Amino acid sequence: MKDKKLYTEVRKLSTSTFREDGTLRSFKEQLFLWKRGKLKSGDLVIISIKTILPIIPKIKNLPLVIKQKVLQKIIYDKHEINYTYFLDLEELLINSPLAFESYRKPNTYIIMLNKKDANNNQLICIIEINKYKQQMFVNEINSIYTKDIQRLINKTEKAKKKIFINKKTKKMATREGLQIPKLSSHVNNSIT
Repeated sequence: MKDKKLYTEVRKLSTSTFREDGTLRSFKEQLFLWKRGKLKSGDLVIISIKTILPIIPKIKNLPLVIKQKVLQKIIYDKHEINYTYFLDLEELLINSPLAFESYRKPNTYIIMLNKKDANNNQLICIIEINKYKQQMFVNEINSIYTKDIQRLINKTEKAKKKIFINKKTKKMATREGLQIPKLSSHVNNSIT
């Protein structure tokens, strides 16, 4: 019953991302509709009804959304990231091997996606949590772009912010040649 109420509330954020039968279109479907100009102006793109980010403990299970203008910035205007790299965004977020508490903005996390662009640059996703939008709280993606992960680790550590790791982190760090502080003693945990 609680999920049905949440589903009804989320529909208010974005009527054009739902099918006529009331079911939510996949992120991939919504992205293709957006590219063809078929989403209603102002509607949010809904990645998922509930945010699932195993890498970050205790994150609220709120709808995960992205604004259409942010997609425009990511794909065309600023970052020029080919949308095919993040068609499976929800899966990429679920399987993230590393995440960071933002050293610049409160209530914001940087999620390393297990994907690189054509130039072998690491993709990251910026998520602001517990943001109030259209009379409900959501987790909102503010951007997707490439970043030097070692530099991000160093800046996060210097700012004394958290680095979130899991069982996949050590293998990924070895493969990528990353130096992560205290890695051997923390799994499914955070490093502060």
